[in-house]
Amino acid sequence: MYPFCKDARRLELINVLMIMLWVYNDKCEKSTGEEAANLLHEWEVRLGTGDRGCNESSTAGRELHLATLNTEYWLKPPAKYENLGEYLAYRYRNIGAVFVWSCVKFSMDLKVDISDPRIAEWLEWAGLHLGMIPYLHLFTSAVTEELIDR
Repeated sequence: MYPFCKDARRLELINVLMIMLWVYNDKCEKSTGEEAANLLHEWEVRLGTGDRGCNESSTAGRELHLATLNTEYWLKPPAKYENLGEYLAYRYRNIGAVFVWSCVKFSMDLKVDISDPRIAEWLEWAGLHLGMIPYLHLFTSAVTEELIDR
């Protein structure tokens, strides 16, 4: 996923964060609302202390840290969506698009501001695409199966 990583240590840090998020997501899915809230609080407290004394030449590490704190893989979908925009906003948060972009920036030690409106709009489109890929695959599989059955 990160073929142009600046150095191996950055890739190790990203891998650890991804494993932590995967374990955390699994734990939250099996928890009640109160247990998940307690886990989230502990997650924020423990990761929140890592922001002290960051002496980095770019903002990539700080942005990755904030994206990790704000990743919402474990979000439960609302019972009902009022419109497609609400659903896409949920999927964008649920797939962790900001975390993915922050990992890319950190891995390459980029000095760009991913919150710049010119870049953020493109990243939002790419994130929405990421959120739709599983559904596009399901649709393609269903159509293929239908054609085979004919």
